[in-house]
This record gives sequence, structure tokens and C-alpha cells, in this order.
Amino acid sequence: MVKYEIKHLDPFSVGKVTAVVAGILGLINGILASLALQAIGGIIGPLISSIPLLGASEAASGAASTASSLLAGLSGASIIAFPILSLIIGFLGGIIGALIYNLTASVIGGIHAELNLMEEKKPEKK
Repeated sequence: MVKYEIKHLDPFSVGKVTAVVAGILGLINGILASLALQAIGGIIGPLISSIPLLGASEAASGAASTASSLLAGLSGASIIAFPILSLIIGFLGGIIGALIYNLTASVIGGIHAELNLMEEKKPEKK
């Protein structure tokens, strides 16, 4: 085994990797939030329609339609907004994390790792 110490991380490189990972997680969260908002919209619409608003059934129907439309719009926006915001936050968080690591590693030393060197397997000749 070969021992190494990670003394420095390239902040831009770490930022790119964390941005991609955070973007993928943001997309998953956006899809889950969208599904949750659609489910809530399906529950709230009929619920608002069933509440008597001083005998104005048309007003209740309009309120239910407005609530359902608003939740549908938020549902679509979450699929777009979550990954974009996650990318930005992941990129900035990765850069800040790498800078903090570099400062800390210069003071107390970096992370120690033991790595095995693997031999490349050459294809057999026939």
C-alpha cells in the first residue's frame, strides 16, 4: 500500500463535481416536490369546493380552481427551479468547502489515505 496526503484541493474542480451531484439531487427533489404539490392540489380543490362560502358555490368553485392552478404552476416550477438552485448552491458550497479544507490542511495537515496500486490487465493474445 502506498500512503498519500491530500494537501490541496482545486476549488473550481471541487465546485464542478459538487454542482453536478447537487443538481442531480435537486432534480430528484424537484420531481418529488412536484408530485407532492399535485397530490395536494388534487385534495385541496374538492375540499375548497365542498366548503360553503356564504352560499356562493360559484365563488367556492373559483377558489378551488385558483388553488389547483396555483399548485399546478408551483409543481412545474419546482422541477425547473430545484435543480438550478441546487447547482448554484452546490458549486458555491464546493468552492467554499475546498478553500476551507486548503486552509485547514495547511495548518494541521491534510487527509491521509492509503491506496493500492492496481496492475493493468493486458488483453490476452489469441
